[in-house]
Amino acid sequence: MKPAFEVGQRYRNRRGPYEVVSIDGNHITIRYTDGETQTVALEAAERIWRNIQLERTARAERAADASSQPADEQTRRGQVRRGRSKRTGSQSHEGFHGLQDGDFQCGVRGTTWRARTSLGGLLAASLSGATECNLLSYPVDQRAEVHIASPACYSRTVRSRRAKLVFALGTKSAWYGFTIERDQSPPDQQQDWTRFAATLRENATIQTGLSDAMGQYGFQWRIYAQADDVPVTIVAARRDTLLWDPEGVAEPISWTGFVDRLEALDTGVSHSVYLATRMDKEAAIALGPELPVPVVEVLCALLPLYCATAGVQPEA
Repeated sequence: MKPAFEVGQRYRNRRGPYEVVSIDGNHITIRYTDGETQTVALEAAERIWRNIQLERTARAERAADASSQPADEQTRRGQVRRGRSKRTGSQSHEGFHGLQDGDFQCGVRGTTWRARTSLGGLLAASLSGATECNLLSYPVDQRAEVHIASPACYSRTVRSRRAKLVFALGTKSAWYGFTIERDQSPPDQQQDWTRFAATLRENATIQTGLSDAMGQYGFQWRIYAQADDVPVTIVAARRDTLLWDPEGVAEPISWTGFVDRLEALDTGVSHSVYLATRMDKEAAIALGPELPVPVVEVLCALLPLYCATAGVQPEA
């Protein structure tokens, strides 16, 4: 079988194009167009490259199909697909045929993608299949947002304090990743936060996995104070270092230093912490029913962090 990568050839991941510098056993060293190099797991790089190729093929096929049909037929088919998704009541995921322009709004009126019979349920089912844990989707009231979590570790009444995976839409993009909140509750009511801090301080395997994922998927940590729209800070990764960048001047810090700074934030104010990436509205729509492929790929990279933080136990 021909190897997926060859030294000196160009490929791409969710961050962008790169050249393969070397292949050493189960790891591959790559160089991005800005000159930065990164060593990542070969299996993960292969999976990302394979999915990108599948997405390209799917987009090309849909574009060819659309160009061969009259405009009124394209409109009619789109209306039929949307109508069918609203009428479908089974537990299958045949109701999801892709996001529409109208899904990218400030609210959720007239949308169906959050349902367990649509994209929300499809993401949860796909992630459950990638782990030994049962995960379900939970649409957030009046918000274009879905939480994905273990039912044993999620509560709608205190969901802000519980760790969860998230998929959400804005007016211009989709964003998805991991989120947790630290509020003013007593420490014994914030067990998820305690596990989150301990995991980032002590679990070298998860630290390495997150560093790789931040490089390959363009993840950034964003910390928000209460309902502010502007983050308190943004933390990115470069090589094996985190960059704390509150004022546009990147400062290298360790994982322990990162947690120390999170815990030093004003305890009188709730803070939401996100590790997420984004996809432009146009790209998300163009993927059609294949949208779950890159989203699940990204969320799978965050499953170890979610499970460790939420205290999720594999099912017997």
